[in-house]
Amino acid sequence: MKTIKLDELTGMIEPGKKHPVLINTLPNAEFQKAHIPGSINIPADQIAQKVSGLCSKNDWIVVYCASPTCDASHKAGQTLERLGFKNVYRFEGGIEEWRRQ
Repeated sequence: MKTIKLDELTGMIEPGKKHPVLINTLPNAEFQKAHIPGSINIPADQIAQKVSGLCSKNDWIVVYCASPTCDASHKAGQTLERLGFKNVYRFEGGIEEWRRQ
């Protein structure tokens, strides 16, 4: 799985560009506290059951979680790749880095 930094992510979601599907992989309660605008919430342990109805195998998908030390987005990204999704990225900094910007 590819990883991206904050500046790459902000470049991907600039107005006028085709945006990736942003997936917050934390539990819903954490998503309600803070998330990247425009992202959807699919907890890592539910990704296999819920993603197929929301994304196609060729969509750009960016998964993220709480911080660089959080492992939820890594697990979700691995699951997506096992399911055949081709363009999966992991925003390593997570919501922690996003809020600092």
